[in-house]
Amino acid sequence: MSSNILKTPVDDLVVYIKETKSCKVSEIVQKFHVPLEYIERWLVILEEANILKLSYSKFEGFIEYVEDQSKLKSNTEIDVDKLKEIFLRKSEGKKLSSKKTYELWKIFIKVYEAEIKKLFFTKARARGFPTEKIENAWILYKEDLRKL
Repeated sequence: MSSNILKTPVDDLVVYIKETKSCKVSEIVQKFHVPLEYIERWLVILEEANILKLSYSKFEGFIEYVEDQSKLKSNTEIDVDKLKEIFLRKSEGKKLSSKKTYELWKIFIKVYEAEIKKLFFTKARARGFPTEKIENAWILYKEDLRKL
């Protein structure tokens, strides 16, 4: 028997998505009365943890619970190009200027740089690269990462 003492809103979100199999992000925002920015953060984390699949079509986010977790990407996979694409698409949808979009991208990268670096190093070590080469590759990758 599970206890509700340690349940979080994210746990409730996972249960809801699992029960409905799929839904819109806007539906989650309405149901849980949580700001969109928090819901989006939760969904990205849950996708990275191989719990769900998140997709976008015409500026609408869709969530799908995947029964077969092996179909989802490994939690050490990161697709920066896809991340940039989604970031740009959302910025356009919010009618942000190029300057504002770039400023927000720099802030985003600054906030998540440590996590991205950790994933980068994990993948490189798994492929057998020596640490000194990984450090040099990270410096180049980080420069590219900051470009939008």
